[in-house]
Amino acid sequence: MPVMPKKAAPKKSKPTPAKVNKSAFIRAQPATMPASEVVEKAKAEGFEITANFVYSVRSAGKPKAKKGSNVTKGKKPATVGGNAEQLVRRAALMIGVDGLEGIVKKIRIEAGL
Repeated sequence: MPVMPKKAAPKKSKPTPAKVNKSAFIRAQPATMPASEVVEKAKAEGFEITANFVYSVRSAGKPKAKKGSNVTKGKKPATVGGNAEQLVRRAALMIGVDGLEGIVKKIRIEAGL
């Protein structure tokens, strides 16, 4: 019977330190640190970055502002402090003259007029 050669045991590799990419390095710096100082500190760590790259990474981490709302812009509704006659006219158009007359009658009864 032929003798099979023994397989070599797998080599145990040393754990490699976690590498930090440029963006993660920038995000790890205080937001109050000027971009020029971040560039200098990155250079000392062996990264080549620019101030514009620092600004870009920092702005990408901020939440985006909403561009607009679904509210239709137009005329503002009349307020109580506005023209009373205009309010009555709008109400008459909305509920009809007959409906408005009924409301006026109820108000007169409640007020004792």
